[in-house]
Amino acid sequence: MTPTTKQLSTINDLHSINYDLDTVQIKYIVIISICWVAGAGVGFLPLLGWHAAAGDHPDCYFVEVMDYDYLLFLYLATIITPSLLLVLFYAHIYRVVVKQHELNIGD
Repeated sequence: MTPTTKQLSTINDLHSINYDLDTVQIKYIVIISICWVAGAGVGFLPLLGWHAAAGDHPDCYFVEVMDYDYLLFLYLATIITPSLLLVLFYAHIYRVVVKQHELNIGD
């Protein structure tokens, strides 16, 4: 049994669609990866010694004038809480995308 011209055209169209989707997915993965690597690079600069204290005054005087309870509040309010919210939002978005993908596969 030989495939008809219409069947071959449909097969080529499906292959083209899959190729386009794969190419777009790879492009997005590369872009997101570059963003994460750049952010991690900037975030780890202090750990790698950039702008390290040198000279006669290596101690941090900030903690001498700030109350530790207030510093803890700032840390929780400005770093931990937004980070947890972002994780929750990303988890929700991921679940919605997976559910939509499963529904589209069923069609």
